[in-house]
Amino acid sequence: HPLHVLNLARETHVDIVVPAAIYFLSIYSLSELLQADHPKLLVEHPSRPSSELSPRDLQAYTLMYQHRLQVTQDFIRQGCSHRAPAKTCVGQPGLCQKGFIRLGTRLERSWVLRTGPLHYTVQVINELSEDPNVCAQCRRAFKHDIIKLRERIWAGLPQVIGLSSWEELEKAEKVD
Repeated sequence: HPLHVLNLARETHVDIVVPAAIYFLSIYSLSELLQADHPKLLVEHPSRPSSELSPRDLQAYTLMYQHRLQVTQDFIRQGCSHRAPAKTCVGQPGLCQKGFIRLGTRLERSWVLRTGPLHYTVQVINELSEDPNVCAQCRRAFKHDIIKLRERIWAGLPQVIGLSSWEELEKAEKVD
């Protein structure tokens, strides 16, 4: 469970794990975390880390939760619904544009609060790859842009919760 990973990282001062743990923790609702009754949190073992969310990590959780929702919403709106066809589009005039609008509309109706944008964007690439109304050039450009978006999302996770970049966190781990 990400809460155990987070608390173990805090106990052992392995900060490089914290942004990813907080990201995956933010997929859980706060009420679930405060109840601490997820089966993985109830396993009894002498080396089990705490199943409680510290005040510091509650703040990080909240920032990441909000960030995750905003990234998902921006992806659906700007990355899909308002996406222009590729400059190399070979589809019928307006067909690819309509395909992106339909995709955005479907995503608006189907995404849930537990949506994690890193996985969700890959699912959307796969979904679009099967849409015969969007030309291969537009699908290829979309996939390229989403891969870049995923890289930006991942790269920015530490800063969302007030930590240094991944590179700085990695350097700090090597020093210790």
